[in-house]
Parts: sequence; C-alpha cells; structure tokens
Amino acid sequence: MCNDENGGEGLQGGSMRKLGYFILLVSGIGLLAGCAGGGAKPPAWTYKSTYYKDGYIYAVGVANASPNIAMSRTKVEAEARAKLAEVIKTYVSAMTKRFMEEAPEFFGEETGGYSSEYTMRVIRTVAEATLKGSEIVEYWPPDPKPGKPYYALARVPKEEGLDKNWKEGMLKTLILKAKTDEALREMDKFLKEKSQSEMDAILRGGTMTE
Repeated sequence: MCNDENGGEGLQGGSMRKLGYFILLVSGIGLLAGCAGGGAKPPAWTYKSTYYKDGYIYAVGVANASPNIAMSRTKVEAEARAKLAEVIKTYVSAMTKRFMEEAPEFFGEETGGYSSEYTMRVIRTVAEATLKGSEIVEYWPPDPKPGKPYYALARVPKEEGLDKNWKEGMLKTLILKAKTDEALREMDKFLKEKSQSEMDAILRGGTMTE
C-alpha cells in the first residue's frame, strides 16, 4: 500500500514538474515574440500627415532611417517642416485672397483688387517668419533601425504664430499705411470669423475659397 502511495505521489510530482516546464516554455516564446514584434505600439500621430490640436498646427515627417542617426533626424525634420510650409502657404494664400476681396478699401489702387503677385509676397514673408518659430516635439521610434520608418513631429502655434505673422505681413506688404489701425481691427474680426474654418478645410485637403 505504501509503495503504491509513493508511486502515486511520484507520478503527481512528475506531472507538476512537466506543467512548470511547459509554462516556462510558453512564457519564453511569448517574450521572444514580443521582442521580434518591435515592442511598444507607435503613437497615433505617426499615422497622420498634418493636423490641428490645442492651438497648434502639426506636421509629420517620415523617412527610412539610415545607420547615421543624426542624418536621419535631419531628414525627417526637414520633411516635417516642408509639410508645415505647405499648410502655411495654402492658408496664407486663401486668407489673403478672401480679405482683399472682402475689404478692398485697405489696398492701394496698384493692387487692382486681388493680385497673385502681392499674395506671393505675403506668403514668402509669413512662411519665413512662421517657420522660424516651428519646433520638433517628438521622434519615433526612440531607437530607429536602419531601413525602418523614422518619424518626426513638428508644430507651430496658429494664433500666436501664423495668424500674428499674417497680420504683420499684410501690413508690411499690402495695407495702406493711413488706414493701419482700422485695417488691424478688420483683420482681427476677419480672423475670428474665418480663420479656423479655413484651416479645417485645408487640413481636410481643400480650402473654403475653392
């Protein structure tokens, strides 16, 4: 009887050991799979191109990483800022055209109403000033691998950056100096009424003026 009991205990102990080995094996496989899968999930912004959030315009730059991480960073930063520049230029062009059409009394006769030449001058002035205030706020992944996508997130403030620079650019380039104060009041009103809807339309892939 004792031998049978001992034998039963031995079989039970062997089964428990096998179960323990099996659990360890499964855990090890899971760990290896997690490492092979690249670890943490990419943040939501890496799936976007440009967007607006909490007072900032954001743009995402992406390129395959190279063995030289510094060069990779320079490349994705340039890509992100180039996308910001496109949004800025589209926005300034649309806003300038609308304001010139709605408030022609603030412009000299030489402009002849809406003028693409004057608009391009404003675009260059505003884009340069606004991009100087841009910043890179995040990279992904933290440890880029050569040949794999590498991301940079750039942003610029809209109201205190882009809109402020637009008003200054308009005053420097287009507005009749004798009506500066009145023009500023009208631009503030215009921005309040039209600015956000125009930006939303641009980030959706169009403009309100189309």
